[in-house]
Amino acid sequence: MKLEFIPVWDVEERWASVAALLEKALQKQTAMSLESVKQDCLKGKFWLWHVPGQVAFVTEIQQFALERICMIVLCGGEHIDEWLEHCDRTLTRHARHFGCAALMIVGRKGWARVCPEYEIQDYVMRKPL
Repeated sequence: MKLEFIPVWDVEERWASVAALLEKALQKQTAMSLESVKQDCLKGKFWLWHVPGQVAFVTEIQQFALERICMIVLCGGEHIDEWLEHCDRTLTRHARHFGCAALMIVGRKGWARVCPEYEIQDYVMRKPL
């Protein structure tokens, strides 16, 4: 098993293989659509990762005043016990390579259970308007 980075020039060609995996994760939020994620990957804003047939990740390097963060923006897949550890190691190396101070996930409570090495620092709260 290998987590593959999909470069901008291959996003269009490989999109069909990741779309179904990402679509399930997108059903749990309201800020992005499948098409908007694709466009942000094509622009190089988001980075697309894939373990064929198992999981797709979307990451973004965010630069703040005092530090750089690698944010896992979206993740969709099945059989998490088969890929989570390997993917976390790969994304950690990626984040370190780009000088990031941390790898962050904003997601549902269930992620805290499967990612115990990520400390919960804050809650993300949302008030629909």
